[in-house]
Formats: sequence, C-alpha cells, structure tokens
Amino acid sequence: MKKLNLKFKLNKKVLLALIAVILVMALGVGAYFYFSQPDEPEAPSLKQVLKEKLSAYETDLVDSLGSMETSEDVANYLMNWAENKQIAATKDNAGSVIFTIPPTEGAEEAQPTAIICNFDAEHMDSYVTEMATALCVAKNSESHGKLSIVFMPVEDGEMVGAKDFDMNHFEENTAVFVLGSSSAAKVSMVTGAYQYYQITDELTYQPTTFNKAYKITMSGIPSNPMEGSIGDYPNPIKTFGTVLANFKSTSLLFELASFEGGETGMATPAEATMVVVINESDTTKFTNKMENSIGKIKENFGEDSGIVYTYEEVELPQQVISNENKDTLVSMMYTSFNGIYNRTEEGNITSLTNIDFISTEDNLLTIDVAAMGYSEYYLSEISDTYATICGLCNMDFEIIEKEYHFDVNAGYGVTATTEVLESFEAAFLEFTEDESMKKDSTAEFTPCTYLQQKDKEMPILYFSITPKTMVKFAGSIVTFMDANAQPEA
Repeated sequence: MKKLNLKFKLNKKVLLALIAVILVMALGVGAYFYFSQPDEPEAPSLKQVLKEKLSAYETDLVDSLGSMETSEDVANYLMNWAENKQIAATKDNAGSVIFTIPPTEGAEEAQPTAIICNFDAEHMDSYVTEMATALCVAKNSESHGKLSIVFMPVEDGEMVGAKDFDMNHFEENTAVFVLGSSSAAKVSMVTGAYQYYQITDELTYQPTTFNKAYKITMSGIPSNPMEGSIGDYPNPIKTFGTVLANFKSTSLLFELASFEGGETGMATPAEATMVVVINESDTTKFTNKMENSIGKIKENFGEDSGIVYTYEEVELPQQVISNENKDTLVSMMYTSFNGIYNRTEEGNITSLTNIDFISTEDNLLTIDVAAMGYSEYYLSEISDTYATICGLCNMDFEIIEKEYHFDVNAGYGVTATTEVLESFEAAFLEFTEDESMKKDSTAEFTPCTYLQQKDKEMPILYFSITPKTMVKFAGSIVTFMDANAQPEA
C-alpha cells in the first residue's frame, strides 16, 4: 500500500509539472500571435494629406505649363480639372474660372468662404504656388460652408479678371481670402498702391566718329511679376545703365547707337541689348570692363542661373545718338531706382520699383518704370525723386497710370474683417502649432484693391504664400472652415 501511495504522489507531481509546461507554452504561443500581428495603420494627419496633395497638384501644374500659352489655355486646364474632380465650374466674360462647392451637411448656415488667386499665361511659373494651394483647399476640405474658388486672369500686366469680376458670385459676408506672393509669408489687411511712370526724350543723332562697334546682350532672365523677390535676378536695363556709367566715369570714350530692353507691364525685363561704338585703341580696356561686369553677374547669381551675358563685334553703324542725349541717358540710368526702395526697421518691404522697358527707336527715348508701396508717402517720394531726376536731365516725366492701395480701414467691413482675421489666426495657430502668425502690410499691388472697390463691406484678407508655407496656409484655411462649420454649443 505504501508503494502505491508513493507512486500516486509521484504521478501527481509529474502531472502538475506537465500542466505548468503546457500553460507556459500556450501563453508563449498566444503572446507570439498577439505581438506578431501587424498594428492597425494609423490614419494620416491632415498635415500629411495636404502635403501629399499639394505636391501632386504642384507637379501637375508644372508639367502642364507648356500647354498654357494663353489665358484661355489656363482656363481650359482649370475647367477640366474641376470636371475630373466633380466640382461645378463656370467661366465669366473676363475669363475668370469660378469653382462652386456647396456647403457640407449641417453647415448650410456657416459663413461662406472664397479663395481667389491670379494667373498670367505669360508668367505661369510664378503662380504655381498659390494656384496649387487653392486647388488643394477645393478638394480637401471635409466640412465647410459654401466655398468658392476663383482664378482670375492677368493680361499685359492688367488684372482684367479682378477688374471685371462680379461680386454677386459671393453671398453676403463671405470671407474672401486672396492668395498671392511676396518676399515673406504673412497675412495682410493692407496691400500696395501702384504707379506707372513714363520718361521720354527726343533724340538727335550724329555721324559715328569711332571705328569699332559692339553689341552687348543679356538674356535668359526669368520675367516675373513685380514683387519683393525682385532682386533674385538682375535687371538687364539697370545693369547696362551701370555699365555705361562705368565707361563714362573711367574715361572710356564711347558712343551709343541703340538701347532696347523689356516690355511694358508689371513684370521684370527678360533681356536687353545695346550697341556701343569705341576707338579700336580702347579694345583691351573695353573687353576688360565687359569681362569684369560679366564676372560680377556670375558671382552674384551663379554659374547655372541660365543668364546669357555676351558682347560681340558688329557692323559699324553710320550714326549714333548725340553726345548730349547719350550723357543725359547715362545720368538718368545711373541715378534711377530699381528693386526694393525701402523697408521698415523690422525688414518688411514698404515700397519697390521696376524699370521694365527702354527703347531708343523712332528718334525717341522711352523708359517705363513701375512703383508699388503700401504707404502713399513712399510712392510720393519715388515719383518726386524721378520727376527731379528727369528735370535735371531735361527729360519729360509723366505718371500715366495709378491705382490706389487696399486698406481694410478704407471700407465698411472693418469689424467683419477683424473677426475673420481673429478666427483665421486661431485656426492657423491650431494647425501649425506655431507660437505666432506674421501679420504685416504688403507692398505689392493686389486684386484686393478692385474687390474692395466693388464691395466695401466684404471682409477681405491677403495671404502672401511661399513654397515653404503652402501646407501651413492650406491647412489653416481648411481648419478655419471646419471650425466655422461646427454647430454652436
């Protein structure tokens, strides 16, 4: 009996051990299967979604630039884009394309929003950033009131879309966000006024007295809308003016046969050409100065900038511009302003100028200059300075075009605009997690001027967007609309 009891005890211990082993194995297998299962994929954040979509829209726009030769081509691209995305789109008589997106369910009473940006078929690469941002908002907003996206054409420097736009496309108290570019990303309640000057002088000619002629050319420069990045490339007209002034100040005798460059309108000149005549004995001095000028352009703007700056000997002209006309032209070009005219102590641009055209054809010197600035004081200072220079050079000066600046305080919608700004700033800080939002005036002339003239009560804000801040602004607009669409507690 004792042996039987001992055997029983041993079997019981073995059994318990086996059970323990089995339990450990079961737990191990269970843990293996539990931890080896793939995690549920985490839904992408709004920031990730917008970054991906913006990249896609931007790439598609850039790839399509070759087919956008006219405003009608751009409008057709936008109409086709809307059709593919199942967005209702129309085109008005001025060529503006208007996307209309109804409010989402439950947001029928929310404040409507309108996104506006320009496009210019001659300078489309300069509008890709704001257009891609607008397209992104059009397709990636989940909750919103009525949403309108408007693309307005610019032709020959004229904002024809904004000038002729019918504000009845928008409901009362629509929050209007105008997208554009400047030197820095910011939100503005004031944007620049615009003045266009024309300087003229009747030319007389004299026989050529020197014996060697050179054609100097600068080309391959991107022609961009006039804005705070105006110094990113050289202005060939101003550069050649500096070259001539250097010739004169260093006693290199020369005659000027012709000077042509740029086009009229609010764009930087893409090229310029002039023909100078020198004494053959000064050839080495002339070529050294030209090589030095070319070297400075390469140093300042890079070997791979695409700028082509050359000089070559050409046939000797029979006549040249008189010495008197030549000297006043050189003085004018040397003392004229081009680029950023003034900044605040904080670095914000207040005003800028652009020499966009010069011609010596038909016995007439013509120089066109554009000026922009959000302060009437600085624009008056620019025009007074040019008028003084022209007076000293015996040239005629005339302001041939003027548009006033946009200022929220000039309308009746100050309170409404301030409320929109506060709501947008809250959305911006929520989405970006930045500590602050840059709010400052913008020197550039914008469509805001024409829109305010049409409806002084409409709340309007201008957004300067850079390639690096596209996601921030797209996400902040989406967040703003989403907050407005939520029912009040």
